[in-house]
Amino acid sequence: MEKDKQEREGIDISSFAQEMGIKIPVFVSPVLWRTYIEPEEAISVGQTKNGRIWDMLMKLKDYIMDRVLVDSETIHFSVHFVINGNLTMVSLKATFPRDAIGKTAIFIMLPDEEIKEIAIG
Repeated sequence: MEKDKQEREGIDISSFAQEMGIKIPVFVSPVLWRTYIEPEEAISVGQTKNGRIWDMLMKLKDYIMDRVLVDSETIHFSVHFVINGNLTMVSLKATFPRDAIGKTAIFIMLPDEEIKEIAIG
C-alpha cells in the first residue's frame, strides 16, 4: 500500500529538507529515487544515499536563494551523482505544486517527468 502511494505521489524527503531549513514538504519522483538516489553501488566510492539527498537539496537551495528561475513554478538545476563509479552531472527540475486545499510542496524530478498526483500533509 505504501509503495503504491509512493509510486503515485513521490518519495517524501521532508525530514532532510527540514534539517536544512526548508519548511515546506519535499518529494522526489520514484524514477529519480530508483535511478540516482537509492543505488547502493555509490557507497563504495564515497557517496551514500543520505549524501546524495543532501547534495541535491543543497544545490536546489542554492538555486532558490539565487532565484535562478525558468518560470514562477519551475527550477532547473544540476547535481553530481556517482553513477557506476563515475561522477556524473545529472539535470533535475523542481516544481512547486499545490494540493486541493492550497498547500505547497517541492517536487524534484528528472526534466522529462511530470507530476501525476500530489497529496501534501
